[in-house]
Amino acid sequence: MQVRRGLALVLAAVQFDWFTELVQAAGRTGDVPVVVRPIESAGIAGSLVRFHLTTGLTLRTESGAERRWPIEEVVRITVMAPEKLPRSGEDVVTLVTGDRLSGRCVDSPADTLTIESSEFGRLAIPLDTVEQIVTARAAFPAYQPSVQWFQRGSAGREDRVLLTNGDVLRGFVTSFTGEKLVIDTDGGDAPVPLRLVVAVRMAAVAPPDLSRPHAIVTFASGDRCTFTEIQWTAGNVEGRGFFGETVRFEADWVTRLEVVGGRWEWLSDYEPVSFVHTPMLSLDLPLREDRSVLGGPLAVAGEVYERGIGVHSRTHLLYELKGCFREFVTSFGIDDDSGAWADVAVRIRVDDRTRFEQSNIRRGELYGPVRLDITQAGRIELIVDYGENGDLQDRFNWIEPALIRE
Repeated sequence: MQVRRGLALVLAAVQFDWFTELVQAAGRTGDVPVVVRPIESAGIAGSLVRFHLTTGLTLRTESGAERRWPIEEVVRITVMAPEKLPRSGEDVVTLVTGDRLSGRCVDSPADTLTIESSEFGRLAIPLDTVEQIVTARAAFPAYQPSVQWFQRGSAGREDRVLLTNGDVLRGFVTSFTGEKLVIDTDGGDAPVPLRLVVAVRMAAVAPPDLSRPHAIVTFASGDRCTFTEIQWTAGNVEGRGFFGETVRFEADWVTRLEVVGGRWEWLSDYEPVSFVHTPMLSLDLPLREDRSVLGGPLAVAGEVYERGIGVHSRTHLLYELKGCFREFVTSFGIDDDSGAWADVAVRIRVDDRTRFEQSNIRRGELYGPVRLDITQAGRIELIVDYGENGDLQDRFNWIEPALIRE
């Protein structure tokens, strides 16, 4: 069965008149129109009444009745309010969790970075949670080649500061002020005027072991923040970021909230036991988690997805399950970046038994969702094989593959 996924499908299932009334009513009551994805379905539209990482989620549905889910059953909340345009001309701070915060770096105490953001106001972030800082001037065309070079590769054992003249200072950043950055180098403390700083890459630090469950919130500005505590009532949200600060913001800044640590676990967060790519010629390509095989966004049939695995035919992926999961869920399709020659066959095997297969998969269609009972299963194999045209242009995406715990 071929089913188009994504927000458009969910909205098509909702009567337009009712949804218009829902949005208008939400504006009057302070409730927020959302699409909730619980474990059992692709999406349920309604207005969000309340959400909490301990007590779960309450949704007011089309009939006016309230539906409730415990937090371990909630996968994602997508906000239906009109999006605000992303901002530009600001500094961008990336944290070790992958969070992205934009704003203006201002005076900070030692070992702290303080940023003024539109969502949170003034926010103090410990320097040891910062992975990268890209200043607003990095957007200037003259600096972009050096920024791209600077960002290649992984973080090292020292902090590095890229200057406007192309030089790189190495050492350990100890403080920021409104006017300068201080880096401890072999020659001692070196104060650097912020107007000369293009980007900063901090020394490699292991991501924190976050409490479970936690929430990852994406904002209309493009910012993203991980919360270890969060409560959302009608139009107001309050949360504690993993870096320790409690912040408050309006719900209509949010575009998506993803729950991590419930019964739903993304396959892209797991390392496969085995990955084998067998090209017809000599070009060997890696798998990409949450990206297409060429490193772009996961795009199938005009929709872009945050979660998935990008591969190229012929690919064999093996994951150990150890009897810990009840169900496997996935959709799939040829990436929109592929050509018209792309054509693959798919097989899913559970404990050496083929449980799903489909051939002649072509560009322009999203296939699935496929749901397989994997109760007490020991392993699962995802196979993408050649189609009629060999491996020509076969850039393939497993879309939102997930394991559901018992």
